[in-house]
Amino acid sequence: MGKTLKENIKEYYEEYQLSSRQELQLQNILKRRFTSNTTKFKFRATWAQVAVAASLLALVFVVVTPPNRSTSMDELITEIAYNHNKNLDVEIESSSIAEVRKYLSKLDFYIIDSASFSHDTWSLIGGRYCSLKGQLAAQLKLQNKLTQKYYTVYQLKIPLDITDVARFSETFESGVKVNLWLERGLLLALAGEK
Repeated sequence: MGKTLKENIKEYYEEYQLSSRQELQLQNILKRRFTSNTTKFKFRATWAQVAVAASLLALVFVVVTPPNRSTSMDELITEIAYNHNKNLDVEIESSSIAEVRKYLSKLDFYIIDSASFSHDTWSLIGGRYCSLKGQLAAQLKLQNKLTQKYYTVYQLKIPLDITDVARFSETFESGVKVNLWLERGLLLALAGEK
């Protein structure tokens, strides 16, 4: 026998979750609403009101969650922007990808010299380890020779829960422009100014 309508609806809405950032924004809105000095009131709810509120919250999840961006991808992009904004010093300062590769020997993949970065336009400053999606990754610092601006490039094994990277090729997070692509079996990300 098939599932009931109630079971199907429940399964459908359980698929949608707010990202950590969206949850914080919602909590801040609710906090401001219910702790306002001008409108203090006691909140009493019946089961019917709770059910209506839960339904509305589920609807907000559907509307607020972008249809083309998975929670897992959200987390990855947020981590990339966060690491870029920390602007940590490189552990190995070198313009040689071979030297950086040798220093970052604990990685379980081979750091590549990406075809996306022409040596005429980009200079390698160095690299360091970082963590993305709970796995060890390479964080390379580059400088654009034309603009003199610094960028961060991340290389990591493609996480199992990340699919369809092409849909997320360019996005913005925390004031950082993040470009993602797949190259020679790795997930690469370029983070820099908008």
